[in-house]
Amino acid sequence: MIGATQESVNRMLSDMKKHNTIDFVDSYLIVNDQNYLKDICHCENSSTDICRM
Repeated sequence: MIGATQESVNRMLSDMKKHNTIDFVDSYLIVNDQNYLKDICHCENSSTDICRM
């Protein structure tokens, strides 16, 4: 759980799809730009229990 409204999540996913960061194929979420996601999630500052990218 991330504590965000469904509308916020849908808006973020839609924006990422427009910028070709992610895509949806046959009900799968495809990550096209993993570095972008790492940057917005600040994975470099997280333990592997929190972020496994």
